[in-house]
Amino acid sequence: MASYFALCGVEFVAAYILAAWLSWVPNLIFAEWLVSQIRSQDEKQTAVPMGERKNTTVTTL
Repeated sequence: MASYFALCGVEFVAAYILAAWLSWVPNLIFAEWLVSQIRSQDEKQTAVPMGERKNTTVTTL
């Protein structure tokens, strides 16, 4: 693996640091997309049209 970096003219430490900093951006974008998908599914499941709401009063003894 070290020879691959030497052939490209990049030191291993420099390539490692660069890859670490560049890889968090796609991960963040994916995580934001995933959270938005989950939230939109939750809103679709819990959303009830106003005309279809049932009386949900709680009676106590």
